Amino acid sequence: MEPARLDWYPILTGLTRDFDDWFVCKHLSNALQGRGDVDGMAPSGEAEAISDSIAGHVVAVGDRGVMSVCDHVPGIRLQFLFLERILPRVEQIDTYFHFFRAATPWGHAARLRPLTEMRDGIRTVPGDVEAIIDLVFSLANVRIDPVESARRLSAARDAFHADPQGIRGVLRAIAPPATSTTVVRILEDTSITPDVQAVLERRFRNRNRLSSLRYPVRLVHRAAFSLGSACELARLGVTGRRFEGGPGAAVATFGSTHRTWDVG
Repeated sequence: MEPARLDWYPILTGLTRDFDDWFVCKHLSNALQGRGDVDGMAPSGEAEAISDSIAGHVVAVGDRGVMSVCDHVPGIRLQFLFLERILPRVEQIDTYFHFFRAATPWGHAARLRPLTEMRDGIRTVPGDVEAIIDLVFSLANVRIDPVESARRLSAARDAFHADPQGIRGVLRAIAPPATSTTVVRILEDTSITPDVQAVLERRFRNRNRLSSLRYPVRLVHRAAFSLGSACELARLGVTGRRFEGGPGAAVATFGSTHRTWDVG
């Protein structure tokens, strides 16, 4: 028997109706199939209204429990739903204001919004834009599975060779400025050897790290995660999203340090 999960479709269509500049910024199909969390994006000034809207739509689909939000990670609001029907599984929907890797912000909401499309009533990024977003994330992550990294590179190259000028425009809009030329080199030259590819990827990561020195607050938080000292609620999102206990236990655990309230 499949574990219970939240039906995200009416919630995401509701958010699309409620906010003209909110959209799903990656992996919509995974979210709708219950694989992973939901990655939304919007301007930071709408964070509170979006959280309240999510809670309202959860009630509308008949679930009840507790919602808790975390603002400890710069550039993103993490929103966790501890729902009676679904626990110990915890549902998560994030609101990015911009992406970040090695503390460097990129892909801001206002620059990505014009690139979106409507898909079955949900505003999201098209497949070619998602392929570039995935590639930039994987280039900055040395721990990514090599098979997944190769899949992302192949998808991004397919998008680039289908529309080179269009993808160059996407990169100008979303890629970390210091790294966009390296990304283009990786995309356009399919004949480069694995050794050259590795050099280019290291160049990307090094430039990204150097750029991150301009953002000391983000660097401190990244170090906190690496050392295991980040807030307990934020860590829930990277340790399996499971919580043993009911909604009341979630209030007791997180309520003193995070905005936490009853849903339903």
